Amino acid sequence: MEARRAGKIRYLGFSGEMDPLILLRMVDIAAANIFHFDTVQMPLNLIETHFRSFEHQVLPRLIQQGIGVLGIKSVVDPLILESQTVSPDDCWHYALNLPTSTVITEIDSMKKLGQVLEAARTFKPMCKKTFASLLARTEVAAATGRYELFRTGRRDGWAGHNPQRLT
Repeated sequence: MEARRAGKIRYLGFSGEMDPLILLRMVDIAAANIFHFDTVQMPLNLIETHFRSFEHQVLPRLIQQGIGVLGIKSVVDPLILESQTVSPDDCWHYALNLPTSTVITEIDSMKKLGQVLEAARTFKPMCKKTFASLLARTEVAAATGRYELFRTGRRDGWAGHNPQRLT
């Protein structure tokens, strides 16, 4: 709060990726202490919506309380694509259809930059039928948490991370 008063920072927020209940608890504790977070960063994607869902459990509360929503992990590294149920464009378009303040994506190559720019260029708000169709295509793949290893606590094959660092 001192940094905010000194003009060094403008917004205060937090991030969580493992369990939506932890984020809800953070918001509740803040409110109980008469504090209001400006933003919350959390995964929002076509897999997580079916499995311990931030979208269903946390997103409505943040909107209700006027807390900015920073959506991350739209494509969940390459894991969601390994499910062979959706394309990168499907993932980004889905995330862009959610009531977020912004959708943040990792751009680690020129190829991915091109994909993200193309997804942004071709984005159109989805009708309810298209939205539901995307959800239906990922429901079975999401059931086990196999495509969100960073949330299920599995350390073997944790995409994009060094397993040695986790032991």
